[in-house]
Amino acid sequence: MLANIATSDEIGADELTGKTREEVMGLFTFFMPDKGEWKDGELPMWGVSDPVKVDHGSGAVPKLGTIYLIRAVARVDVGLKLSETSEGASTFDEKAEGIEGITLTKVFFYNTNTKGRISPFESEAYWDQVNRKAKQPSIPDPAPAVTGRTDRTSSIAEEKILLREVYVPEAVNTPTGATQGANGETLPEEDTENFLRRPYIVVGLTGVDKSRPDKETFFRIDYLKRTGTEADATYEYLPLLRNHRYLVNITEVGGPGFDTEEDARKGPAANIMYNVVVWNESTMSNVQYDGQYMLGVSDDHFTFYREVA
Repeated sequence: MLANIATSDEIGADELTGKTREEVMGLFTFFMPDKGEWKDGELPMWGVSDPVKVDHGSGAVPKLGTIYLIRAVARVDVGLKLSETSEGASTFDEKAEGIEGITLTKVFFYNTNTKGRISPFESEAYWDQVNRKAKQPSIPDPAPAVTGRTDRTSSIAEEKILLREVYVPEAVNTPTGATQGANGETLPEEDTENFLRRPYIVVGLTGVDKSRPDKETFFRIDYLKRTGTEADATYEYLPLLRNHRYLVNITEVGGPGFDTEEDARKGPAANIMYNVVVWNESTMSNVQYDGQYMLGVSDDHFTFYREVA
């Protein structure tokens, strides 16, 4: 079952004849909307029933059973001290406490794929059907182009949170072992071009420089998983997976970042402490969905940390 397919994405019957289900599903793709802003009811979704035997001789109509619709995009929320996202938490009430004296002024998303598959690849290497969970990103062939920069500043609420506004196609973000520097910063890859091609976020904050509280300063945030202790930590880049929620929680700012957005893009990220909490939303129960808002309780989430310099 496919849901929220644009008219331009509809496939004619002639294009489906003689193809396997995997081949047919590969024909259905979606594009990111203008400025990255989804309208109510537009998020592409996919679901599959358990196998059903059809007996044409009996005339009975078989029951398909429950079909769980899976969102084909990842969701990204950004905030200052998001509530209930610490390791071991089981809920997120979608609020931000904020950091005293600091204002979230800008949020830019870089290198978002412009196109995605509505359904995942059927291979177990990509999709866990039992748990309805993506293992790896399912990327269209040929690989899509990316947007250089998407400005979602206008969607910031209460000067401290960007919530239920950013939904993006899956992205590979191949790990290469980013390493923590001596001062706690995440060192850029030696391959600067690859570092700048990754999906990442740049935020603007004011109130960080206490001598100039109105001065805006910029920080790069990557989707990272930390391994090891603070003293010898290494970092691994995380892929963006369908139906997962990425809670980018800025918990502390130790000093000014970069003067310009362009300088922040090149990193390294320092003077900022954040964690990326990844929730698999495929296991949510009691879900109500109205095209934009999804309410429920998840029992599957993971917390990854980025430490301050």
